[in-house]
Amino acid sequence: MGTLSLPLRVALPSTVAAGEVVSLRLLLQHPMETGYRLGEDGARIPRQIIQSLRVYYADRCLADLTLQPAISANPYFAFSFIADRSGPVRIEIQDDQERQLTDVRELTVVP
Repeated sequence: MGTLSLPLRVALPSTVAAGEVVSLRLLLQHPMETGYRLGEDGARIPRQIIQSLRVYYADRCLADLTLQPAISANPYFAFSFIADRSGPVRIEIQDDQERQLTDVRELTVVP
């Protein structure tokens, strides 16, 4: 397993009030190549897709997604959850070549 290096844009507030609905938005800059397209030279462009996306909040799984080749390039995801305690929001991404990317953001919940 290697490390996946791709631009990841995360929109998440750093501080929220207890009980507030929090919006987490992700933009992954990734080609999501199916392996069926032909390049300019007529050769197939190798398959390269993100296979899974997991989002955890304070060690609870918010989302566990299995992605398929039909997902467009540069996929965008949005999640909402209720903030009930301070803790990390961890994003885990894995591609079809077993490379992984983990991003952790701290969310502080104030009374």
